[in-house]
Amino acid sequence: MKVSVLCPKCSSENLDNNFFEVEIDEGFFKGKNVCCNNKHETFFISQDNRYQYLFQQAIESYNLGFYIESFNALHSGLDAYKKNFVATYLYKESEDIDKVKLCLKSLKRSERIAGAFSAAFFSLSNGNSIEELPSKVINFRNIVVHDGIIPSKKDCEKSGNLIFKIVAQANAVLWDRFDKEIDFHPIMQVYQMNNTHSILEEKGFKTTITNPEEYKEREFISHVFGLNILSSTSVIKDVDISNNLFSDLAKKELFIISQF
Repeated sequence: MKVSVLCPKCSSENLDNNFFEVEIDEGFFKGKNVCCNNKHETFFISQDNRYQYLFQQAIESYNLGFYIESFNALHSGLDAYKKNFVATYLYKESEDIDKVKLCLKSLKRSERIAGAFSAAFFSLSNGNSIEELPSKVINFRNIVVHDGIIPSKKDCEKSGNLIFKIVAQANAVLWDRFDKEIDFHPIMQVYQMNNTHSILEEKGFKTTITNPEEYKEREFISHVFGLNILSSTSVIKDVDISNNLFSDLAKKELFIISQF
C-alpha cells in the first residue's frame, strides 16, 4: 500500500516530478525518513490515525476478493478507531499529550479499549450510548483469528456495515459538538495534530510556523489525507448514516492505496 506525496523542497524549487510514493507501514504513522524522485531527503509522518487506512484497505481488499484481509482489516480498524476516539477524549479533558500517552499504555486489550470507548462516547454525546457489535459477530471474529476460519464475502459485508455504522455514529457526535460550538475546533483533528507535533518536536523539528518562508524550509512532511467518509476530516451527520455504509463505499470500487 502506498500514497502519493508532494515533496515540499521540490515544490519550493519549482521542480518537475515533485510527487513521490510513500509506503504505508509502521514508519508511516510513527515517522520515517523518505527520499523523493529528485533525491531530496525529508522526514515523513502521517497526521491521520491508522484506522482510516485499515478501513480503506478493507474496502479495496474486499473488491479484490481478498476476504480474509478485508475482514481482519475491518476489525483491526475498529480497535484502532476506538483507541483514537478515547485518546481524543482524554486530550480534550487534559490538554496534555504525555498524560494521554501514559493512559493509553493501559489500554492493550480489546475489552479495555471497548469499555473506555463506550465511556468516552457517553460523556461526549451528553449521556447517550453507542451500539456495539453483536456478540455473534465478536465470537466469529475470534474464531477467524484464533482458529483460522476463512470469512466469506457475506461475512465481510456484514461486519463492514456494522463497524462503519459504529464509527460513523461516533464521528457524527464530534461534528455535532463542533456545529453547536461546544468545541471550538473538531477535537479529533486537534488531538491528531498535536500528537503528531509532539512526535516531530521529540525529533527536534520546529512545528510552529510563523511565516511562508519557514513553511517552505520545513524539514518534514506532516501528511493529512481524507481517504473516505470515516476519515476525521470528513464531515458526517446523522442523516448520512445508514446500515450499508461499507457496501455503498465498496460499490464505488475506488482503489486509492492498492498497488497493482
